[in-house]
Amino acid sequence: QGDVRISSPHIIYDIDDIDTLLSGSRDVASFAKFAYGMTMLQFDNRPVFPMMKGIDLTHERDVIVLDDFICDGDINNLSDDGIVLSKSLADSIGIQIGDIVDVYSPIMFIEQSEDTVMLPRSLEVVAIYKTGYHQIDNDTAMVSLSTMQELYGLHHGIHGVSIKLKDGVSAERF
Repeated sequence: QGDVRISSPHIIYDIDDIDTLLSGSRDVASFAKFAYGMTMLQFDNRPVFPMMKGIDLTHERDVIVLDDFICDGDINNLSDDGIVLSKSLADSIGIQIGDIVDVYSPIMFIEQSEDTVMLPRSLEVVAIYKTGYHQIDNDTAMVSLSTMQELYGLHHGIHGVSIKLKDGVSAERF
């Protein structure tokens, strides 16, 4: 999750201000924006309800060494049509690399009307990870930031930023 995580339960739209502030900080080595929320995944008529984290893979790698946690597949294949699942989540409903899962977000149910039917987003499982942290491994999936923004109707908004501090900088002081 990075050395420091700044998040909000509300959508953050003033992203340029955050970029300027963090880019200009002498304490920050790198940072990555994210969006997150509860979703429903369905595979072979078996639903699960994980937290979904939308990431910008390039910047996320500058904060967290994601590749160290991949146990199957290739995280480099994460695109707007892909998804990365935890091993526990994948095992719980029998998912393997290359399988297609249907993803539902709360907005799909809220914005339903007689004239509009929102279909689930079909995503290909491109990688499976295991961190060793129970909470993350049991209920977290990752998609591209733009996919998460679309699923949640965020436009260009985010929910937070993960930060990697320079060596020797105290997270508490920062």
